[in-house]
Amino acid sequence: GLLRPVPPFSRPLLWSGVRDLLTPAGTGPDESAHSFARRRFGAEVADVAVDSLCRGVFAGDSRTLSVRSCFPALFRAERRRGSVLLGLALG
Repeated sequence: GLLRPVPPFSRPLLWSGVRDLLTPAGTGPDESAHSFARRRFGAEVADVAVDSLCRGVFAGDSRTLSVRSCFPALFRAERRRGSVLLGLALG
């Protein structure tokens, strides 16, 4: 959960949210879904959650799928507010 590790994650998910709030927004025109998630939330979230989501929904590899095309709301949220969480919460 938020305060305790839940398998398959080794750390509480709260740390991933804190990381998102402290990481500067990207400046490039696009990046892979995996790269975006790794930069914003950490390697574990990118490797486990985002890669599984991309394989299940898009039948593709998160390292080759575009975050701008596959997850436009997340991409816009980061660019608008500097954080995915703030962007989604504040619109």
